Amino acid sequence: MNQPFPKIRFGIMCNGNHLAAWERQVIDRLLATPGVSLDLLIVEGQVLGRAMSVASRAARISPRRLLFTAYSKLLYKPAATRRVGIADLIARTPALTCTVQLKGKFSQYFTEADIENVASYQLDFVLRFAYNIIRGKILATPRFGVWSFHHDDEMHYRGAPPCFWEIYRNDPVTGAILQRLTDKLDGGVVLKKGFFRTKFYSYTGTIDMVYDESAHWPAAICRQLQLDPAQLDFTTATPTNAPIYYPPTNKQFLIFAAKVLRNKLRKAYETFLRAEEWNIGVVARPIQDFLQPEQLRGISVDTAPLPNRTTFFADCFGRPEANGTWIYFESFDYRVNRGTIARLRYPWQAGAVAESVMDFPYHLSYPYLFGNYCLPESAADDKIALYDLSAPRQQPAAAALPGLALPGVDPTVIEHEGRYWLFYTRKDRDPDLNLYVAYADQLTGPWQQHPQNPVKTDVRSARPAGTPFQHEGRWYRPAQDFSRGYGGGIVINEILTLTPALYAERAAVELTSPHPGYPDGLHTMSRIDEQHTVIDFKRYRFIPVVAWTRLRALLGR
Repeated sequence: MNQPFPKIRFGIMCNGNHLAAWERQVIDRLLATPGVSLDLLIVEGQVLGRAMSVASRAARISPRRLLFTAYSKLLYKPAATRRVGIADLIARTPALTCTVQLKGKFSQYFTEADIENVASYQLDFVLRFAYNIIRGKILATPRFGVWSFHHDDEMHYRGAPPCFWEIYRNDPVTGAILQRLTDKLDGGVVLKKGFFRTKFYSYTGTIDMVYDESAHWPAAICRQLQLDPAQLDFTTATPTNAPIYYPPTNKQFLIFAAKVLRNKLRKAYETFLRAEEWNIGVVARPIQDFLQPEQLRGISVDTAPLPNRTTFFADCFGRPEANGTWIYFESFDYRVNRGTIARLRYPWQAGAVAESVMDFPYHLSYPYLFGNYCLPESAADDKIALYDLSAPRQQPAAAALPGLALPGVDPTVIEHEGRYWLFYTRKDRDPDLNLYVAYADQLTGPWQQHPQNPVKTDVRSARPAGTPFQHEGRWYRPAQDFSRGYGGGIVINEILTLTPALYAERAAVELTSPHPGYPDGLHTMSRIDEQHTVIDFKRYRFIPVVAWTRLRALLGR
């Protein structure tokens, strides 16, 4: 019989009958979590000690920042920040209107009476969607404190506006945190942190991406609390000395607007006039040598021959077999816009035609090899499935492994301390961003999801990129770096903790393509044997069929 989930009670600080759409998503995802309930609305009331005359309100609209103010009022319309009603929540949830006392310029303190009233609801945490800089006893009143979002990397950007200055400063990564507030300004306890690829061509697109993903985080923290609160750190603050930013001046906003326009034009050019051409090659070095990339400069890469200008090879894995060494890979044909699994014998043979291994009505890629088995990516069919390579070729599509009927991307398996561990991302939740882990006692399952899932939110080092390997008693996991574009490079992570309760890793090494003819990307590295590693790499080219296909898609034909 399944045990009931421990009860978690939370409240929200709000300022009326509406929330931003992303804030409502936070609440809806919390309420969809078994055992979690919304028990109190803390409604923002009067701020004592603040006199705001008509003249002082007008003075807030600085002529130096007029362009950004106008943009914010008239043109800034992210889906994440549109106002949505909460009448249904108000109708079924107790509410307290709480007055705060302003001390100094910004600090707000709840009254003793309101603190006692909030305490009577015995909340586990409160989400701050209203008020300003809150200090005092209210922060310690809920069991796990008051939680607040900061939609920037707090170690580099403080202040406002969120997600703006990364575009202005050409920073490829935009951060966000969910933190437990403390009395120290910008010294909260970080509960969850993520890193996203900045959309240089769209400010609202960046906002929507960051806000929508971070809206999952409070529910994820609650699931961990229900399993074991001791696994979470609610006390270690992370102070920052990052510069404080303010809304842009008119000059800064004009520069920003020019950059966004330039980036939109660049994106259009890259969409229609540049296509990725991937290829694969073998390096006569063991995979652990890639932990010292400085020793690989100028290394020779034995490159596979591509059959034509519309087909590329990528996602490569290799293994010795009875009749020689074979390299398995994705063969992608731009004419049909679909990948299949194929293989070639190594060393490459002039004129050799790739043998088809798997060709299904949906896209296949990333044929990860594990012993005699292959786990290709079949996210297009919403499953992770296992194929026996010792069986006859062209076997029919397999059913999903138990517990893995999901759109898993780049599934990667290792065996560690008596268990099988699966790393993957999900097609339905930004496949370049969130790392998931599952584990099982048998390769065939059933598979259990890790309680921290997603265990990592980082566009620089989440999505698997080939064969994990051990070196000097430590596990290393190659991952793709998408911060500067699709398949831009690889980060090798050192796995620090791998248990059914906890997962942690750190970035150890960054790699770029070692192939001078394909300098624009690298996103798979896999062990063949003790002395050989197979990698893939890319270059950009103009491919007429790609430009024509994308133009037809734009025109809706």
